[in-house]
Amino acid sequence: MIGRTQLDYWCHTDLSLESLFARFSAGFITRDVEIDAENVWCWAEGTMEDNQTSFNISRKHYIGVEPELPHLPVEPVSIRFTRVHSSVKELELGQKLADVLQLEIFLGNMHYVGGDDFLFLAQHSFQPFSHHPST
Repeated sequence: MIGRTQLDYWCHTDLSLESLFARFSAGFITRDVEIDAENVWCWAEGTMEDNQTSFNISRKHYIGVEPELPHLPVEPVSIRFTRVHSSVKELELGQKLADVLQLEIFLGNMHYVGGDDFLFLAQHSFQPFSHHPST
């Protein structure tokens, strides 16, 4: 992972951004968090516990605030980490995201294609670890 300053992950979920961020913040120590929305996007952003890595969790939605049906069902939730320390292992971080969020997580590239649209090209996917009671 050395030399990368940005890691792009995403998932698909019906959870509101606030509910998704509640799961995220239960598994990661975050600082200086802002949750906001505008006419196309809603987001949560802040800094991780190392005070160097920033994150942005965002998705498209119908209006400037998240209503009962907050997003377009086909739109993924992007999770971008910036200024990532070289010791971070992108596959381990992807698995931790899947476990913390309890969702399938994709790692790859998000390419801007114009307007408010991005193309998501997955290189890896991660399934949440599920605990099974011993028999």
